[in-house]
Parts: sequence; C-alpha cells; structure tokens
Amino acid sequence: MFGSAKAHLFLLLFMPVSLLCHGLLSRSATVLEGYYFSMTFYIHASKNMPP
Repeated sequence: MFGSAKAHLFLLLFMPVSLLCHGLLSRSATVLEGYYFSMTFYIHASKNMPP
C-alpha cells in the first residue's frame, strides 16, 4: 500500500500523536496502552509492506 519510506515517515509521525491523544483522553496506564497500540500497528503495517 505504502512505499517503505512513506510508511516509516507516517509511523514516526503517527506514534507520538497517538500517544499524546491517549494521554489526553485518559491518564491511567496510557503510556503502555499507547505504546502497545503503536507497536501492533507498526507490526501490522510492516507485514503489509512490500519487501
């Protein structure tokens, strides 16, 4: 779907934003939840990337 560079750039921008939104919405265990979400998203995206 993405080119490799575009996908990595997107992920670099997406992860901090998702963590920030998570932190603003609920303060309990947010960092771990956001990190876990980001990691699962990253793994999912990199599996779908062409080599």
